[in-house]
Amino acid sequence: MEILYILILYILVSVISIFFLRKRMYIIISLVPCMMVLSNILGSAKILSMPLNLSVPAGIIPYMVSFFLIDVLNEFYGEKRAKEAVIAGIIAIGISILLITIAWLWQPSVFTTEEKLVAFERVFSLAPRLFLASLLSFGVSSYLNILIFKWIKARTGMPFLWLRENLSTITSVLASNLIFIPLGYFGTGYPVLNMIFGHTVAQTAIALLDTPFIYTVSHFYHRQLISEIKNKIKNGSSFVAIKNGDIFESKERGLKPFTDAIEKFDLKDSYIGDKFVGKASALLASHALPSLIYASSITKEALKILDRNKIRVVYEKEISRMKKCEYDELLDGTYSPREAYEKIRTHEKEIK
Repeated sequence: MEILYILILYILVSVISIFFLRKRMYIIISLVPCMMVLSNILGSAKILSMPLNLSVPAGIIPYMVSFFLIDVLNEFYGEKRAKEAVIAGIIAIGISILLITIAWLWQPSVFTTEEKLVAFERVFSLAPRLFLASLLSFGVSSYLNILIFKWIKARTGMPFLWLRENLSTITSVLASNLIFIPLGYFGTGYPVLNMIFGHTVAQTAIALLDTPFIYTVSHFYHRQLISEIKNKIKNGSSFVAIKNGDIFESKERGLKPFTDAIEKFDLKDSYIGDKFVGKASALLASHALPSLIYASSITKEALKILDRNKIRVVYEKEISRMKKCEYDELLDGTYSPREAYEKIRTHEKEIK
């Protein structure tokens, strides 16, 4: 039954991510500090019993959701947005410490019953300590998570999402547990070593459990990107590139928008759209290494080049060859993406 609760929560978070990630990304960022505050409140209120006689604070579930959201931001918007979410979480924890301390020190009203005071003390007696421990552990572990995620992605590219998501999360939550649980619970009577072990086992299980959900978000996000690029091309743009939420768009004809984007935008792992894709555009794409290229029309030769260089392509119409393409003669006999890019750039400079 407990697993069902977690699955329902991740379904809800995934649906929110799918609906708001592309157009309202700040909503995803805002959920991270919410999860962190809930994590600390629940962690101070209740310890959960787990299989194998393990004990974990109730805050483990929103804490893992925050790491899931940070990974979602890191995957689709890059390190900068993921760090913004972490900073928001740290600020939220800091403000919570201040507000709880003020409420703790403030003289209660005569209308506050003894039962309410006992309940307040029971829930928040450890809260300032837990929040301080959380502030340090979350800051260290979340930045470690972002760095490991980025390091793996830089070496594997867009594939292996499961590897970077799980390895970065599992490594960082282990670091978090080694900081948070001793600082938060040592000397309180709670089984610290049991909690560290239980926390790590439970978080590893949840991290593995959330893998299908980040793939679901990825699937719908990529569909949204393709649809957005397709609409821009249909509305008059000749070239479009989207990466980490940023857009490069041009209505200029020819290959100049493509070569400008390579120099100014960094197209690696981006999504690009080109109205007409022939041999020249295919070689440029093979040089730039985008995650996917969309084309209104594409030649058979271009498809072969993209397939050979393992560039995914979505297209509307396949044609035999481009009409009156000035680059056919320039690139005759050229099949090296790097060489093709250099020839095209030299040609553009000569005709200025």
